[in-house]
Amino acid sequence: MPPAKNGKHMDLFQSKRKKNNGDFIRYGIRFPDDLYSIARTLVILLDYEKNLMTFLSSKKDFWSDSEDKLRRMAYLLHLLTYRKGAGKSTRNFEDGKAKKFLKGITQNKKLLEIDLADYDHWNEYSRFNSKRLWAALRDYVKPKSPLVSFFLTHQ
Repeated sequence: MPPAKNGKHMDLFQSKRKKNNGDFIRYGIRFPDDLYSIARTLVILLDYEKNLMTFLSSKKDFWSDSEDKLRRMAYLLHLLTYRKGAGKSTRNFEDGKAKKFLKGITQNKKLLEIDLADYDHWNEYSRFNSKRLWAALRDYVKPKSPLVSFFLTHQ
């Protein structure tokens, strides 16, 4: 991994438990832009009691009376995690960048605005581009998932 400007790689982590030849294992994130998506999602969820179901419920008008509820919920998860607009994704959350990132997310309420034309485009061309999104949604509806009751009550 290339080092950051200060000589330290910001995306390098060390295991707290696993060791290799007595040394803790160090590793880097395979897809550094995922840090951006994860951080973005967590910051946005602060406005929804840190709860994914509260987030989905707040957008109920978009999906509740639709025949394609699951796709519409997937689109909402796409908006939450992947929609562009809060600034460019960054590989390293250095001090200055992290503060700018957080400010951009909290001030940009347009990130979660639902645009039916955007939904139609996503549904037709992009909905299968995110394997993680669909894997997460699949796990939410599994019988032992703590979120399954939410999905079952909103079928």
